Amino acid sequence: RNGKILVIETKGDDRDNSDSLRKIRLGKKWASGAGNNFKYMIIFDNQGVRGAFRRDEAISKISQM
Repeated sequence: RNGKILVIETKGDDRDNSDSLRKIRLGKKWASGAGNNFKYMIIFDNQGVRGAFRRDEAISKISQM
């Protein structure tokens, strides 16, 4: 409704690996280049990887957008 476009990748807690770190960096770079209306998030169920969000954090963040 507010014009923002979110690209969200969900992952189970068993999927945290170095590939996730690369995807977070790439997603942030894409969102930065695409403009203020574009956001990228990787969301884990409970545990996180630096730069990713836990499910509860993501819900809160998205509701504030």
